[in-house]
Amino acid sequence: MTETYKVVDIQEDMDNPEDLGTKEKFWYRYNNQKWLFKKSRPLTGEHWSEKVAEQLCQQLGIPHAKYELARYQGDIGITSLSIIEDRGKWRMTLGNQLLMMEDSSYPGEKKGRFVRVKEHTVYKVLGILDSAKTHNQPPVWPGLPDSLDAAGVFVGYLLLDAHISNQDRHHENWAILLNGETGEQFLCPSYDHASSLGCTEPDKKRLARLTTKDKGYNVEAYVSKATCALYKSKSDAKPLKTIEAFRLASRQRPKAARYWLEQLKILDKDRIRNILAKVPDEVTTLAAMQFAEKMILENRRGLLCALN
Repeated sequence: MTETYKVVDIQEDMDNPEDLGTKEKFWYRYNNQKWLFKKSRPLTGEHWSEKVAEQLCQQLGIPHAKYELARYQGDIGITSLSIIEDRGKWRMTLGNQLLMMEDSSYPGEKKGRFVRVKEHTVYKVLGILDSAKTHNQPPVWPGLPDSLDAAGVFVGYLLLDAHISNQDRHHENWAILLNGETGEQFLCPSYDHASSLGCTEPDKKRLARLTTKDKGYNVEAYVSKATCALYKSKSDAKPLKTIEAFRLASRQRPKAARYWLEQLKILDKDRIRNILAKVPDEVTTLAAMQFAEKMILENRRGLLCALN
């Protein structure tokens, strides 16, 4: 029998509500460490999608925040250890803040405006990471080759987004960490992947897409429409598809893209199924897992076409 992911029962009191994002969340302390609990919206799988994304990151070698399924006062969600262990030493600077430093006209302070920011382009993000002379991540993420700089690692984040149809890589969902003692800057591990894997779809629609013979409605068509929060140019009317963002970054960083595609090639169907099989039945449905598997495998197929 497959061992499932644990579901943490949070007994601690909240420190303070988190003011970023839209879902209910709060910080609390456990074992003298700072943790964040995020409640899933009703009738969604934002908890299991975050956990599955974390496990895929682990298999791919992508630096990532660590998550556990959790409950607080009966509400299901996810909990994660703070990326910043020593807040006296480290400071996080979000993508919108970095972009505003680079360009005073960048619309990064408009409250609630995350996704439809046309100035949030792939070229600008990679350029920011280059100009900041950013390292990988503190401490150096195990297994990452020295040849990958921050922009090269971010290409891996975009591969992940395409792999899981994550549509939430907005300008507050990537960041750098500044070491206040040395002045060194590091790319922050990838975080906040809950808007992925069709986790908000009802089972009725999942089953319909899984069984239909209509090529315009099946899972392949569904994932082909996944868009991200990045643009090719600020003159574009629509954001890039997730796979388009990865391909665009690949042209800028071909060696990094090749590295991440080789990592994806190793992540085969059996490993993917094992990750999904560990999601407890109490926090998901069979249809949700079947739909997620089909999405992941279809996205993997589309990405690996670049290797042929």
